[in-house]
Amino acid sequence: MSKRKLRLNREASGRRQRPCAAERANQVMAVARNAPHRRAILTANGQPPDPRDARLGSELGRLRIQGHLTAEQYAAGLRWARIVARMRRAIDAPSDRAKGILGALAGSSGPAVDMSPEDAAAARSDYADAWHVLARTGSRMPRILWMTTVADHPCHDLPALRTALDALAAHFDEQGAIRTIPRRPAEDVAAT
Repeated sequence: MSKRKLRLNREASGRRQRPCAAERANQVMAVARNAPHRRAILTANGQPPDPRDARLGSELGRLRIQGHLTAEQYAAGLRWARIVARMRRAIDAPSDRAKGILGALAGSSGPAVDMSPEDAAAARSDYADAWHVLARTGSRMPRILWMTTVADHPCHDLPALRTALDALAAHFDEQGAIRTIPRRPAEDVAAT
């Protein structure tokens, strides 16, 4: 019995031809669409979101897409995650979850060799200020916010998360923070 040869397109080196960029993009999108945390998500108006939306990669982003959080709350959660990432880098602590928002914002979880003592002191001060604001909102608020924004666990107490994010948003507004996300987009006004 003779062996059947498969006719494969080959590159000049003899290696099987690799898929083109469009085929690779389609494969990546197929994986993204089938990810369990992306399948059950619907936007505030009941439509499935764009699977390329980076906010789908975190619990905080998924809550924002679903309309459970306002733009201000989402921005405050991102800023809190950045503050935590800077603080952990200042004290040479490893990140809690390298694949969550904290890992993406921190870059690498290596030592803080590139952080000056002044930057480390500023990171500690920002963290302490935000932590005191959270502590004033209630004893459970810091933990709920930490678990959702930094550790990227599902939120089981949405009212408490909103309260903590509102307190942080007010604190950041008092500091004169520059907003990178619009205050109230049309989708938020329609959702309320």
